Amino acid sequence: MNLTSLFCRLITTNLKRLKSYIIPLFISVLVLLLSCGIAGKLISSNLYKEKNMTKITLAYYLPNDEDMTYNLVGLNFFENIDSVQNTANLVQVNTIDEGKNMVESGNADYFVIIPELFFSGIMNGTNPAIEIIIRENSSASAHVINELFLSYGRYLGVAQAAVYSAIDTARNHELSSEEVKEIQDKVNATFLNRALKKDNYTQTISATNEGNYTLLEHYLASALMITLFFVAVVFMPIIKEYGNGVMLQLNVRKINTLHIYLCNFFTTLIALYIAYIPCHIGISIYTRHFNPAGFITVIPALCIMSLIIALIASLSKNLFTANIVLLCVVITIAYIGGGLLPRSFLPQIIQQVSNYLPGEYLISTLAKGLF
Repeated sequence: MNLTSLFCRLITTNLKRLKSYIIPLFISVLVLLLSCGIAGKLISSNLYKEKNMTKITLAYYLPNDEDMTYNLVGLNFFENIDSVQNTANLVQVNTIDEGKNMVESGNADYFVIIPELFFSGIMNGTNPAIEIIIRENSSASAHVINELFLSYGRYLGVAQAAVYSAIDTARNHELSSEEVKEIQDKVNATFLNRALKKDNYTQTISATNEGNYTLLEHYLASALMITLFFVAVVFMPIIKEYGNGVMLQLNVRKINTLHIYLCNFFTTLIALYIAYIPCHIGISIYTRHFNPAGFITVIPALCIMSLIIALIASLSKNLFTANIVLLCVVITIAYIGGGLLPRSFLPQIIQQVSNYLPGEYLISTLAKGLF
């Protein structure tokens, strides 16, 4: 018997052994997919739940100075932004001490003190700093709020610079002071109104998607990936354990480690595909969406998973070690690939590492096959 025939016979033997694992394989798929699927459904439905979001209370103090008109215009614009209305309760105080007392008593999360002649300072380049007092247990960033207020002030400054340009032009035409004043008022109102009342200045985005798929689709694909990885525990004995006598005969016939690895890979690929079929049908029934092309488009993802499983089986010393290593590897791949939490929730260094691991690709490919 030549090497090729022996290699094919080894694969055939593994597949015959796999037949006795079909029932345990399907039972494991059912239990794992239900468990992981329910977990994914709960995560996707509660992760961005509106009732879980609490508004912050932001107290602010406006000085009664020459800039009061600008202060009120800027405040009106700030209050009417949808994102501010959805995330903050604004409370104006009459004195600085009143605002500090609100923070100390826990009635406000932030107290913002607008300095005197704030907008005038932006226009003339002195840029007075806004003072922000934060409650100790507040979780949001003072830097973000500070930059937010400064950005609106600078925006007003840009509009006002355009106003001054128009006024200087009018003065060069030797108009009377009354005519210049009339032009100044009209131009000032026009620029401020157009600068501050743009509907597209801010955009509210509903954070309910992960990539090209909804959160539910994303986490169902993640549950499927974890399920397929973990069912390898059921048929791991087929690809891991060879008797000493069998190994001796294989070595005599020049069947080396590479041949055994390739055989394990092929056996694993067939087992994963068998496990994938009921998963695809079950998820399709649940989502009421059936994609027949998914039985083909998922093959690259199944190949990568088979390579990983076969590699773990080949390098591990015994069956127990192989299962433990598989567990650790799957959890790591799922976490870094955004299968347990969206990638945007992960630390920046984890997001960078995820580009070099297959988790994100596996989840997106399985989602493409399903949906």
